[in-house]
Amino acid sequence: MNLFLGLLWLLGGIVLLAYEWFTQDRRFTLRGTNLSFAWALLVLALYNFVRWWGIRSLQAQQRAQQINQMRRGLELHRAPREPSDNPDPAFNFTDYPRAPPPPDATDQPPSRP
Repeated sequence: MNLFLGLLWLLGGIVLLAYEWFTQDRRFTLRGTNLSFAWALLVLALYNFVRWWGIRSLQAQQRAQQINQMRRGLELHRAPREPSDNPDPAFNFTDYPRAPPPPDATDQPPSRP
């Protein structure tokens, strides 16, 4: 849309400048100034071209970020994880609980006479 409007304003500005150049008719001026209305049309064209370019570059940047995120996700799923050398035993839930140690002599109830 911005590209279309930019081309429309550019075409209008060029046509109006050409008309004023060939006919020497300064009928289309901005009120209170000696500037042609064609310059306002050219400024609008420039504004729309800048907006079009900005939106286009933003979309390209977002596409590149999405591609990089997908690549990183695929690399994480493809690459097997290397086990750590020293795992923390407090977080190792795959092992069975340790058997209690055998009771010592002091752990026995006192004998009855």
